[in-house]
Amino acid sequence: MPEIKSDWVRNPIDAFVLEKLQARGWKPASAAEPRALLRRMYMDLNGLPPSLAEQDAFLKDPARLEALVDELLSRPAYGERWGRHWLDLVRYAETNGYERDATKPNAWRYRDYVIRAFNDDKPFDRFILEQLAGDELPDASAETFIALGYYRLGPWDDEPADPKEDRFDQLDDIVSTTSQVFLGMTLGCARCHNHKFEPLTARDYYSMVAIFNGLERPQKGRREMDLPIGTPPQIDAVRAIDREIEALSTENDDVSEAERVERIGALRKAAPNLPRGVLHGRAWPKAATRVPADPRQGCDAGAGNDARGPRGAGAGSAEVSRPAAHQPAPAHLGAVAGEPRQSADGARDGESRVAASFRRGNRAHAQRLRRYG
Repeated sequence: MPEIKSDWVRNPIDAFVLEKLQARGWKPASAAEPRALLRRMYMDLNGLPPSLAEQDAFLKDPARLEALVDELLSRPAYGERWGRHWLDLVRYAETNGYERDATKPNAWRYRDYVIRAFNDDKPFDRFILEQLAGDELPDASAETFIALGYYRLGPWDDEPADPKEDRFDQLDDIVSTTSQVFLGMTLGCARCHNHKFEPLTARDYYSMVAIFNGLERPQKGRREMDLPIGTPPQIDAVRAIDREIEALSTENDDVSEAERVERIGALRKAAPNLPRGVLHGRAWPKAATRVPADPRQGCDAGAGNDARGPRGAGAGSAEVSRPAAHQPAPAHLGAVAGEPRQSADGARDGESRVAASFRRGNRAHAQRLRRYG
């Protein structure tokens, strides 16, 4: 460490900074006035300026700077201010986007989870684990289940024109966000081609797609649904009570209306008071999911890839290998395998000429993108 004697040096880092400044004949900037310093601290840590009373209290005793920093760090406003940066990274929104822009039920619980994590100074590794694998942790709780709301933050079209393409768009949103936020890499570029600037291939991209492919949004028609959050025994208890309530609601006249209302009220009171959140449900495939490793060539023979799910082992496996000749190519790649018969003018069975024209135009545009980037 540089041996520099100066009242300006308060810690070892200051010594290195002052050494470089002196080597260039420069001097450190003068200390900020107490009022300016106070405003900077409030704006930086809490995002709001100090009140007049807080300014007066500090100006009477500027020496209590360290204690004031600790006080600002302990305020709820600290998590609200700095949690916004994380929420921006994970594309937090409380609506789904598109023309109807429907509300995501209970998305605010994930927002509050992030704020609590910052205010409680939660370790970053734990913060990541809870969002990617909150239900697989040994000490899983409602808190870690709420963290899984990360998977439901992206846009969602409740009436897609092409459901298969929309499905891959949802997976691409998860893969791209996860790679950028947690890995610091733009893996999404490899959806259509090997990465031009990173050692990432289309095989890597679709292997990661296979990891998240078991995620499904609970929905009823166009309406997105939420789910109770809790341990498996708590969830089982809630479902059992729901079944009893449903049976009571459909009983015959042997039960009076007053008795039915009383019994249903007692059952609801006995049910665990669980929060509800925007969790992803699991649709476990019975067989391994096969995905193409190279979307341009449709082939890349290789050994099976054990795709451990986003919440730990046992999430199913996804084999990456050459697609069989009878398998249709993924819809989002614009491939021609397995397509319906077409007439002489290019229209498919049951398709108008106008629709066929739009389809041919979209395909031509996709081919130009592949050729010229």
